Amino acid sequence: MVGMDDDEDLHIQVSEELAELGGCVGAWGDALELATGPDKKKVCEEGRAAADGLAWACCGMRGWRQTMEDASLMMPAGYVGGNWRHSALFGVFDGHGGEQVARFAVRQLPVVLAQLKTQDPELAFAQAYQRIDELLRLPSAAAELRELTIPGNTVRDSAENCGTTAVCCLVFGSTLVVANAGDSRAVLCKQGKAMPLSEDHKPELPRETIRIEAAGGFVEEGPLARGGTEYRVNGNLNLSRALGDLRYKDSALPPEKHMVSGVPDTKTLTWKAGDDEFVLLGCDGLWDCISCQQAVDFVRTRLPPPGSKRSVVPVLEALVDACCANHPMQRGGYGCDNITAVLIRFEDPNAVATAGDDVDEEGEAEEVVSEAQTQRLNAALSQTIQRLSDRRFMKKETPEEREERLTREKEEQEEEEARQKEEKQRQELRKKRREERELKESKSKKKLRCCAAADSGDDESDEE
Repeated sequence: MVGMDDDEDLHIQVSEELAELGGCVGAWGDALELATGPDKKKVCEEGRAAADGLAWACCGMRGWRQTMEDASLMMPAGYVGGNWRHSALFGVFDGHGGEQVARFAVRQLPVVLAQLKTQDPELAFAQAYQRIDELLRLPSAAAELRELTIPGNTVRDSAENCGTTAVCCLVFGSTLVVANAGDSRAVLCKQGKAMPLSEDHKPELPRETIRIEAAGGFVEEGPLARGGTEYRVNGNLNLSRALGDLRYKDSALPPEKHMVSGVPDTKTLTWKAGDDEFVLLGCDGLWDCISCQQAVDFVRTRLPPPGSKRSVVPVLEALVDACCANHPMQRGGYGCDNITAVLIRFEDPNAVATAGDDVDEEGEAEEVVSEAQTQRLNAALSQTIQRLSDRRFMKKETPEEREERLTREKEEQEEEEARQKEEKQRQELRKKRREERELKESKSKKKLRCCAAADSGDDESDEE
């Protein structure tokens, strides 16, 4: 990337289509106007705590944006102190106005949680989010924000015009706690079904609009050049909750009444290995392009079996690649944002301990998605995303188009039901083979014990 002091005379040629898009995509205009193509280089990481029944991975990609403003957090149990030292912490932070507040939140959240006295995890998240906003107001925050600026990016030393979403999970024992502020999202895969764990905080939601207006703000509704409608707080932010964005927060008001509030919605549930398979955290760059169920299906069909030593990072890499547009005009502007995903997988510790890599070749082949199936899934995903974009911004649907859409959706539902039926049959087959193998091993061990007992009896007879 060209340094700030070196690019005063820099001129980048862009295509006419790209230049046209730059003038019509609202918040993306400046960021995309200088883009010569998507940067698909990825930053990935993964880990496992077998004793806790957890495995995790993350993948982030800059895509079409000039800069990467997302940040992610993955900390296994033992790294967060205080009352939460036995908890694992995960999060996705989608920055806007710069990457600084997102990176600040990643650095400060574990520290703040460790300092809290409460043992209520939902209250802890609410207090921690509030404390981060308080820290951003301190004079000392300026130096830290400058330090957190990625070299070559615009330096920020204030959170007045810079903020971040924050969707986080705290996992301890069989308890999962989710906290969300903004339009990033958490989704649970429960026996193959997508279960949203958070709600996107958008200005047009009635409860959000009421709070914004009560704080002296307004929600501006305006048409997008590519069709459809967008809603923005005071004509600027297209989300209604975030950390930072201090110009929307009156310190005389309680946090829950700020125009743009940093108070998260929280949810607690109990997870069970086998029923609850994984949680997927993602920024809006992911969810703008794919539904919750589509994302769950995409990930689930590609995951290696629990206990396998194969990496799950390629699964997330394929997911973010699928959501990145090949051209800015391809999906009406969708797929041009930063994309970050974090996967938290639940595993049975006993199954992981005994599994290792002792998966027979035939069983392993069943778990691996075939090349042809992968191509079909990718093609279906691309078509679905395109239809999603088209329908979202369609001004009026004709009767013929509606009939075609309903027929297509019915076919997709039937295909999904057939896929789930096949998956259930495969699971039953694997279970049967596993039981047969365990029975065979049990008989073998019993036979060995009988032989050993017989040998021992013969020895005693000889001695007599």
